[in-house]
Formats: sequence, C-alpha cells, structure tokens
Amino acid sequence: MKYKVDEENFKTSPYANQKYDVQDFTRKHSRIEQIIVHCTATDSKKWDNPEACIDYDLQPNHISRKGCPTATYHFYVEQDGDVSQLVSVYIRTMNCSGQNFNSIAVCINHGGEKDDVIEKEQYDSLVNTICYVFDYMDWSYSADSVNDRLHFHKDYSNKLCPGVNLDKKKLISDVIERLKMWGDEA
Repeated sequence: MKYKVDEENFKTSPYANQKYDVQDFTRKHSRIEQIIVHCTATDSKKWDNPEACIDYDLQPNHISRKGCPTATYHFYVEQDGDVSQLVSVYIRTMNCSGQNFNSIAVCINHGGEKDDVIEKEQYDSLVNTICYVFDYMDWSYSADSVNDRLHFHKDYSNKLCPGVNLDKKKLISDVIERLKMWGDEA
C-alpha cells in the first residue's frame, strides 16, 4: 500500500481537514462491523490519483459544506491495481449515511458512464484488500461472516455505487475462496 494517515500527527496531516477535531471521529475496534465497497463513479482521469479523492473530500462538497474530516474512503484501489490506505480504520469516515460508525470504506476507481469495466488487476486488488481487512480485524473467514460483513454502497442507498458491472455474489465468492488460501478458520 502506498500511504496511510499518521494517526499521531493527524492534526497536521495534509489528509485531514483542520476544521475538525480527529478525536470526534475516532472509534474502537469493536465498533467496526462491515466493509462497504464504493466507486468513484466518474470517467475523469483526475481520479486516477487517490490524492484527487482526498482533495475533493477535504473541500466543501456534496457531503458537507465545510468538507469532510478526512478522505471518505479508508482504502482506494486504482485502475492499475495499486492500493492506498488513505485513513486509519480507527477513524470514522463520511462514506455511507447511517453506516459511518461501523464501516470500513473501500473505493475502486471506476464506474463512470463510459467505462464501467473493472480490469483483472484492479479486481484482484479489491479482493486482496477485503481479505486484508478481514485478517486485520480478526473477523471469521467463514462464508456467513463474509456474507454478513461485505456490502455495496447501493445496499444502503438509491445509487448504483459501486457500479453495474461489479457482481456482489461473485465478489463474495471470490473473497471466500481467497480467504481459504489465507487459512480458513471456519
């Protein structure tokens, strides 16, 4: 992974909105219950760089007039498969209304009107990132656990996010298979 928010120096980080106090957005490990997969929903080349996502989130935007406290996504999967951790999982982000306290947000850079295709490298990185979160959070690798914990943004809203070509059943199946290679505990 490319970079990650330094929690100890968060207030001076270029990835934090100085209009907020990070202490108001920290959370305990036990509060985190799910992963929500998102997409950028644009064809713009601007979004090929995860810093564009951070810049957008920190400025006044469609979520908050004063900007978000941090990037809205914990992990960002680029089209070439590179993955960046933008925010510590112990920081609550503004990624999905009603689910922010208990979710980890993973965003894939895709989903515009012209290009809703997910390349193999990006898809593999998405699966690996989800598996990483399951391992890091010490969640069960069982099929029931993956089904209960892995969600799409559109599960909670009237949106297409993370796009029409990402098949949730296939993603869940692929995550379960990959987790078996990591060491099935079920």
